[in-house]
Amino acid sequence: MQRVIIARFRSRSDADGHLQRLRQLIPDASFVLVFDCQRDEAVI
Repeated sequence: MQRVIIARFRSRSDADGHLQRLRQLIPDASFVLVFDCQRDEAVI
């Protein structure tokens, strides 16, 4: 199985909505939602 990043979202609900739509469009594919809540802010 190959892992491919499809999209990145700022909120979990946006990612869930996109995942739901992908599953409707491509029902035979396997999708996994990975949510990383860490921010990429620089510490000064």
